[in-house]
Amino acid sequence: SHRNDQNRFYNYLSFYSYDDLLKQMKTYLKRSNNIPMQVLGWISPIEKRNQLKYNIQQLTF
Repeated sequence: SHRNDQNRFYNYLSFYSYDDLLKQMKTYLKRSNNIPMQVLGWISPIEKRNQLKYNIQQLTF
């Protein structure tokens, strides 16, 4: 969520170059997308994406 991103990342944002910013964002997104979320039934966004991809594959076969 935007609120979580604000609390976990943007409030502490400090970067020295554009490349440094990209590196920090990549690291944050990797970590954030692997944190279980209540709204997703306590699974991570990555796990939810994988479930949805599997469900779509089942519909197309």
